[in-house]
Amino acid sequence: MRTIGWVLLLAGAATADDAWTFAFENGDRVRGRLAGARDGVVLLEIPASSRAVPVPFGGIVVAEPVGEPATGRAPSQVLRLRDGGALLGSSRAIREGRLEFDAESLGVVRIPGGEVAELLGADDALRAYHRMAGRPSLAAAPLTTARSEALWARLRRQDGNAAWQAHRELVRAGSDAVDRLASCMRVPPDAPDAIAGWIRLLDADSAEARSAAHARLRSLGEAAKPQLKEAARQSASAEARKRIALLLAETTEPAPDPEVRRFVRAIRVLEEIGTTEAVAVLERLANGAPGAPTTREAHDALERLRRRG
Repeated sequence: MRTIGWVLLLAGAATADDAWTFAFENGDRVRGRLAGARDGVVLLEIPASSRAVPVPFGGIVVAEPVGEPATGRAPSQVLRLRDGGALLGSSRAIREGRLEFDAESLGVVRIPGGEVAELLGADDALRAYHRMAGRPSLAAAPLTTARSEALWARLRRQDGNAAWQAHRELVRAGSDAVDRLASCMRVPPDAPDAIAGWIRLLDADSAEARSAAHARLRSLGEAAKPQLKEAARQSASAEARKRIALLLAETTEPAPDPEVRRFVRAIRVLEEIGTTEAVAVLERLANGAPGAPTTREAHDALERLRRRG
């Protein structure tokens, strides 16, 4: 590691927009570019070398992008894992031998370096993801009712690591997971019937129920507004009209709805399993309310499966 650190120090500072700073166990620090990773080794590009320098994950104390990480940008990398899974997203940092990866639909997951088979950072990241995803090499594992309920609950959590662990276990369960998810996903949270139910609760006797309905409708954002506009014309309750007016006037981007987030993650599980039964569930969801997030996600998952053949 001393030799690697010495070479890096001679490299000087990288000037690219995607430069990272790397701190090593021996105390060396350098600026370079995270070019990718392969078989548990980080590939670091530096100006003094004509090719990427391989650095073990374990030799890095911390590595982070220079400046604040960009938010809301399109996924730019594909992470392939040794167990056959693949994630689309962007690297956020390396700490204590783990890659912090901001994965689409999951949030930030922390993957041990030894589990990384390949990290691709290329313009064709989406095409690479379409080739890799949906082909798990995990052996099927039985899924009990209690365990399926626990995994369904994990998919709702904000913690990306918990959601990713649930994702992989559900994929391993194969047809058992498809049956459980089909049962849990009968009514999407952004379906018209579900939204209508929350709108009715804006006029509930309980203040707690009214507040919960308001919070849920706010988190659904644009998906709820067509029905809110219709309800504004029909509602006789002053309380409901007041809350509907506030919701329609909302312009800030709401935090992702936890139930929508869970459905989107479950759709990714179904996509990766990719069996005829899983496709049937995706087709049902893709025929949901036009413009609803879960409808769009199911449609996109089917398109990706068709492209993979």
